[in-house]
Amino acid sequence: MKELIDFTPREKWLINYYRDRPVSGGGRGLAGPIFFTVVPLICVALFFWQGEPAWIFVGYALLLYRTAHTLWSSILYTPSFSNIFEKYEAKLKELEAAQKTTN
Repeated sequence: MKELIDFTPREKWLINYYRDRPVSGGGRGLAGPIFFTVVPLICVALFFWQGEPAWIFVGYALLLYRTAHTLWSSILYTPSFSNIFEKYEAKLKELEAAQKTTN
């Protein structure tokens, strides 16, 4: 069956990812942000409790990693999301124009 809209492989992957609720929704989507918020706070608490400066560096490294990962994901996927929406809008306009000509 021919697809109505031609998407790149990355765009298809993003569409399928967000279409599948068990994979993209709910607790799984919150696990990363919660982990990278709670664990650095635990590291700070351990620093104050034990007085060991290494805990601050570990907590900071985790926050830095999360920030870099979020930035990289934004740079990588934002153009694909924009293209998906543009293609859907163009197809909707095409279908609306076809419907107006048949009426």
